[in-house]
Amino acid sequence: MYNLHIMDASKYSEMEIGHYLGALLYHSQKLYDKQLRRKLTESGLSLERFYILQDIYVLGEKACLSALIKRTMLEPHTVSALISRMEKDGLVVKKYFEKPKNMVKLEITEKGAKVMDIAWQQTPTLNEFWNPLLSLQDIEILLGLLYKLMAGNLLPTYGYNKEWHTLTPEYNKESTLSRFHIDQ
Repeated sequence: MYNLHIMDASKYSEMEIGHYLGALLYHSQKLYDKQLRRKLTESGLSLERFYILQDIYVLGEKACLSALIKRTMLEPHTVSALISRMEKDGLVVKKYFEKPKNMVKLEITEKGAKVMDIAWQQTPTLNEFWNPLLSLQDIEILLGLLYKLMAGNLLPTYGYNKEWHTLTPEYNKESTLSRFHIDQ
């Protein structure tokens, strides 16, 4: 066992910007995930299942395992296992495309749609996570910066195996950001 008393702790107390930014992003995401998981548990979904169902909705007719794997930040075997469990639970169904016949199309079942609707109604309350702390202008800046970090690091991290959503901002009558539309 390494003796911590001998170790020079000062070299770890000085953080580079990258370390500090990474720590802030990590902890902010953990806080948000904890609140989101709590809300989703009330509707009977895990965080991963919620995002997979959302991506299947967005992909629509193009929803297949390979497209889903590209859109999520999960490993392929994790997505496969989740889809299999979701199929057993009656949330999704696998069907075969006409062409190519070896590709499996994913569709949300009626039960999956009901669970997703309940979950979707729960999640807007998560605006409480941001609203008291950030102005709309702060949120627009933060979203732009986070999107830039995500898009810029996707290729070096995953290569061509992942795609990120293209988001279109939507503004209300007062010309302030109200939501995003996920493009296919």
